[in-house]
Amino acid sequence: MSIDENKIRFTREWLVAANNDLLAVSRLLQDPPLTALAAFHCQQAVEKALKGYLMWHDTPFRKTHNLLELVEQCSTHDGSFIELKEIAESLTPYATEARYPDTELDMSREALADSQRMVTSALAFVRGRLPDVVTTPMTSG
Repeated sequence: MSIDENKIRFTREWLVAANNDLLAVSRLLQDPPLTALAAFHCQQAVEKALKGYLMWHDTPFRKTHNLLELVEQCSTHDGSFIELKEIAESLTPYATEARYPDTELDMSREALADSQRMVTSALAFVRGRLPDVVTTPMTSG
């Protein structure tokens, strides 16, 4: 029985996009830091990884930036996803609030470095629950 090549490709595309968002965060935090953009890409990286996981499991998802909603959907396949709840709650506001100048979010370089660590952890968590066939390669050209 062969795995659907389209399913592999689409899942991998979500994961590559997530990884590219994480790479963008690293670059955006270099001097001079662009913290609002880095915050947005932190949220986007986790969103795309979660959607990649759902894609692999043939689970439809709505167009949402709510990471907690996506974590809850993922947890229907693997209950350990609930471990990402705190990360989801921390990063979800970055999807919208970080894009506007009147935000009350802490977007200091230090706060974003913490967020970057959360993203790195969340992406490793998701990749660890998917088969190798979709987790490599993890960068795009």
